[in-house]
Amino acid sequence: MAVQKPRTKPQTKPVAKPASKPNGGKEPTMLPGIYVRSLPEVFRRAGHVFTREGHGLLLENLTDEQLKAIREEPLLAVQESEIPATSEDDAQLQQQAGSETGANEPAKVDGATTTETPPGGAA
Repeated sequence: MAVQKPRTKPQTKPVAKPASKPNGGKEPTMLPGIYVRSLPEVFRRAGHVFTREGHGLLLENLTDEQLKAIREEPLLAVQESEIPATSEDDAQLQQQAGSETGANEPAKVDGATTTETPPGGAA
C-alpha cells in the first residue's frame, strides 16, 4: 500500500497593510470645477487667461455668466472635473497616485480627474 503524504496549504505571501492615510484616514475633499485648455497658444475669456496646458477653475468662483461664456467658447476645451479643496487634499492625492503607480516620487496631479485629450489634439 502506498503511503500518502499529508496535504499542506499552499504557501501564501503576507499581505501588506495599506499605509495610513493622511488627513485622519479620510478621503480627500474634492470640489466641483472645470478644467479648461485653450486651443490657440493663449486665449482670454470671462476675465481668465487660458493656455494649451490648461488649468482648473472652481465652479464656486465663477459667475453664471462667466461659466456660460467659457463653456460656449469654441476655442476652449472644457472638461468637468473635481479639484482638491486644500493643499493637504492635493498632497494626499499625489501620495495615492504615487503609490498606485509604484513610483518612488509622488506623481504630478494637475487637479483634474480626467485625462481626455481636448478637441484639436492639443494636450
